[in-house]
Amino acid sequence: MLGAFKGSGAPVQDSPEQVRQRLAAIEGGRVFDLTLSGVGLGARAESTQIWYQLAGWYAHHDPEGRSVLQDRLPDALRPPHPVTNAALLGALVDAGFGWPNDISVHSGRIADSPGADGVRGWVDEGITPIARVAEAYAGPVPAVWEWYWPARLSVDLDVSDAYADTDLARSLGLRLRHAAGLDVPLYAFQTSAYRGTVLDAARRVAAESRVPYAVHETDEGMNHLDPLFAATTHNTATRTLAEFVRGLR
Repeated sequence: MLGAFKGSGAPVQDSPEQVRQRLAAIEGGRVFDLTLSGVGLGARAESTQIWYQLAGWYAHHDPEGRSVLQDRLPDALRPPHPVTNAALLGALVDAGFGWPNDISVHSGRIADSPGADGVRGWVDEGITPIARVAEAYAGPVPAVWEWYWPARLSVDLDVSDAYADTDLARSLGLRLRHAAGLDVPLYAFQTSAYRGTVLDAARRVAAESRVPYAVHETDEGMNHLDPLFAATTHNTATRTLAEFVRGLR
């Protein structure tokens, strides 16, 4: 809220007319947000999430085995050489393959040459080991990503962006009345995903409330998901958060 995601380049669609159109679409049956279908792994709301969970499961349980999913991938996403399960997951999550910032990490690359079995493995060169990603994505229940993201939640988030008790917010049942009363310390961490707007928003929250003190940290070398999985020695988010927690009084 307060423009935190503005740096992503995606406009907030919160005019009354836009909201009416979006609610009408939901009423007409478009109840799920299909943003992730643009990845190319299927047109259903859950398709991408299921693919990523399967890739994580195989990479976690048999990282060095030949990829089970490679031959089933759409042509545009299939690595050109036989790869391991770990390497396939890497190809689906590493920023070096062109994935959007908010679904990618800095992990490594596919090996330049195959092993004795003719299969190329994954080389960890970044801050986030692929094994950590695999363990989290593997499940056994839906883990890292929601299988279904409600379109109505996206509407509510956009209308909440201004965090003001407006007629439009009230018409949606959103009770945005408490920001000025916030009275606890605030920690905010920003990756490269939003080009500075996350900390700008956090500073507004602190300035317009009773937050006694705030800590603002950033690491432009991290993508949106790196703070979840990065190796401890390279994880600016967990290190600075631990310092913040130690300083609470």
